[in-house]
Amino acid sequence: MMYQTQNDDFNIEETSPSKENVKSEYKKDILSIARRLLIYFIIFFFFSLLGRSVLRQMQLDSKYYYLLMDTSFVYTITAVFLYIGAFVGLIAWVVKTKFPFKRIFEHVAPKKMNVGTFFLISGSIFGIRFVSKLILMGIDKLFTQMGIPATLLGDASPEITSSIVFVLYLGVVAPFIEEVIFRGFIGYRMERYGKIFAIGFSAMIFSLFHANLSQEIFTFFLGILLAYIAFEYGFQWAVAFHMINNFIFAIIVDVYLSPAIVIDKHPLHSILELLGFVLLIYILFAKLPEIKAYISENHAFKGIGFITFTKWQIVLYILVILYYSVGIYFIQRGF
Repeated sequence: MMYQTQNDDFNIEETSPSKENVKSEYKKDILSIARRLLIYFIIFFFFSLLGRSVLRQMQLDSKYYYLLMDTSFVYTITAVFLYIGAFVGLIAWVVKTKFPFKRIFEHVAPKKMNVGTFFLISGSIFGIRFVSKLILMGIDKLFTQMGIPATLLGDASPEITSSIVFVLYLGVVAPFIEEVIFRGFIGYRMERYGKIFAIGFSAMIFSLFHANLSQEIFTFFLGILLAYIAFEYGFQWAVAFHMINNFIFAIIVDVYLSPAIVIDKHPLHSILELLGFVLLIYILFAKLPEIKAYISENHAFKGIGFITFTKWQIVLYILVILYYSVGIYFIQRGF
């Protein structure tokens, strides 16, 4: 395993840094990450909520009635505030960071992407969607039995394509900035302490950031895949697959192609998800020895979880988002 300082690389076997030194370095890094993560979260959601507030205020004024009847206008206003929140948050993260922006693009990936791997990963994303929907169906059923009204499953709405500004945010801007934050600033900075923990932690933080239970299951599994891609194939491929998922799969396939291509009453995206699930199962079984070896070779030091999840900034981030994504259902029911 390679441990990297701010200026150079050194092999743990050659220099034998003490566990205390490694933990000390990690405590500094995770504290820096925790602070910036909380600041980014506050900035982004402030502007997101501000956008909603602006639209609600416009609803109170009759002169905006016809404008608000235009779906494209509503989505455009929403997107504008998301743009502002994302870019201001990114700038706040970059200012005085000890992990320079350029290091994301200087990361050397050990593997090369080829056509076969590209299609296997693309198919796996549909498989992840299938698994996520199964889990959501189980949660939905559990909520129903508990008397909690929740509709966690639903197809993509064609209305999201009514605004080109919103589509560009969803398909291009959001994937790039999210990869910079979650795979770049967080994932790459934590990589030297163990890829497995870095993958799991960045995926969890990434999924929670969506603050929506319907999306959090899928984005957690997607986050694991994207982090692995970033570490092994390079940052540019993580961005590419994130954009492919958001733009091609979620918009072109789900919104445009699926309603038009129906086979035996099954829309295109359902067929692709089932095929992707079969492919995903095959990959997991075929690559099981390699997966076990990868986990064994890239584990983190003992106690990294305790250090990470005792940072109050991270605890606050998790609790606030869990309240909005899960707790709100129980509160509405009176639990």
